[in-house]
Formats: sequence, C-alpha cells, structure tokens
Amino acid sequence: MKGAMNAVMTNGVLRLAAKPQPNLSPAALLGELNDVLKERLEELMNVTMVIGLVSVEAKRLTLANAAHHAHPLLVRKGEVQRLIAKGMLLGMMAGIRYREVEFLLQSGDVVAFMTDGIIEITDSSGQDYAGSGQLEQVIGGFTAEMPPREMVDVLIDDALAYGRRKAEQDDYMTVVVLRLK
Repeated sequence: MKGAMNAVMTNGVLRLAAKPQPNLSPAALLGELNDVLKERLEELMNVTMVIGLVSVEAKRLTLANAAHHAHPLLVRKGEVQRLIAKGMLLGMMAGIRYREVEFLLQSGDVVAFMTDGIIEITDSSGQDYAGSGQLEQVIGGFTAEMPPREMVDVLIDDALAYGRRKAEQDDYMTVVVLRLK
C-alpha cells in the first residue's frame, strides 16, 4: 500500500512540475521532483523513474534516469539496443543533479519504456524475463508497420505467458511504446 501511495503522490508532483514550459529538461524535472519527494517520502522510501523527451523534428530522444533499471529499448531494423542513462534514486537526498543522455532516432525506430514488472517476472525455474533473452526477441520482432497498441499487448501477453507457472504476479506491468515516423 505504501508503494501505491508513493506512486500516486509522485504522479501528482510530476504532473505539476511538468506543466508546459519552454526548454523542458528531463534532468531538471527529475531534480525538482527529487527535492519535493525528499521532503515528503517516508524515510528509506524512494522512487525510480526514467523521463524521455522526444524532439520529432530533430529525431532526438533525451533521457534522464533516476535509478530505473528497466532501461528503454530501441528497436531499429530488428536490432535491439538498451538506452542507458544512469542517476540516483528519487527522494533519497536533496540537491541531486541528474544528467541527460541524447540518442539520435531514425524514421521507423521503436522505443519501448517499461516498468520492472516486465523485466523481473520469472518462470518456474526463477529465470527473469529480461535475463532469458526472450524480451529482446519479442521486441526485436516489432516492425515499423505494427501499431504501438499491438506492440504493448504482445509484450505484456508474452511476459505474462513467460511467468504463467507462478501462482500470482508480483508487480504491476506498464509499457509505453513510441514509433517514429
């Protein structure tokens, strides 16, 4: 329950901090969010998050990461690449400066953002989905013609099927997919 309440609070603070503004910076947004959460989260509680800003005109993705280990995945012509940006957890200490990493995109690229509920689901032997290689195989099958909604459904369905022998799912699963035209 604490985790859910922290997620709701984080969502509200993020929405206020991300109001339309010129020159929005994912790193500055994480810094602002971090300082607010430091004051409001219970001790030893924290949040992970990755924020991406896409410039369609420049075909550029700018990422800032607050210790979210389910790194976004880029699919380009069937090849899968992890888009790695690193940073500290949100809410642990005030004044953290986050860094941004830029990735150049191409027409037809697909970028998948996901929660750790996808990558950490395990099969009956305890092997996690991301470590099995199946995640990259499924995402590598995404094509530029596939509707993003279908990509989301395929990924979630496959992850659930991978962990189907478990009595219950341990974590929520969220996937956001963007496709650059």
